[in-house]
Amino acid sequence: MDGQNIMGFPPKSERAIRKLWVLMTDAFGHKWVSQYGETDAGGTWARGLAGLTGMDIARGMARVVASGVEWPPSLGGFRALCEPTPDQIGAVSIDKAFIEACRNAHPVATRHWSHQAVFHAAVEVGLQNLFRLPEPTAKARFEREYLKAVRLVIDGGVLHSVPDEAKAVLVKIADPEVVRDHLANIRSLLSKGVGHAC
Repeated sequence: MDGQNIMGFPPKSERAIRKLWVLMTDAFGHKWVSQYGETDAGGTWARGLAGLTGMDIARGMARVVASGVEWPPSLGGFRALCEPTPDQIGAVSIDKAFIEACRNAHPVATRHWSHQAVFHAAVEVGLQNLFRLPEPTAKARFEREYLKAVRLVIDGGVLHSVPDEAKAVLVKIADPEVVRDHLANIRSLLSKGVGHAC
């Protein structure tokens, strides 16, 4: 079975869940045990926390303790506490990153990216989608991709590179002098009657 038990979890994960149970029981006592039992017998928490590292679970426990809550968190609530946050990699909050990405998605924007993770998430969602989709839809997609990018940085992954401004594809606004020359030429032709069918 390649080091996995009948439930399909690696032995290391089982140890992490047992340790979590001890820590939660120490922190919440009978509240934890009465709510979740003396062990994760059904493997619900092991499955729910699958994919998290020991550091992630330690982060979650530290946040539980720091919060000072009297009742233990739900599985989903605890998993959210385990996830890395943008500030851990020096990036802006989700809300600020979304606003930045939307500004930079505008066709005539002078693009400035505060962090490579913001650019990566915007590219994954698609700049045109940030600009055209209804805000709730765009924000939900962006948040998902931004948190993936944060996780990728923490895990040592590679993000999309932010292009040099010289390489950035920007919509060029017409030179006003060229526009004036073209308009003068059109006026001249119209005043001479060129192009009129009458």
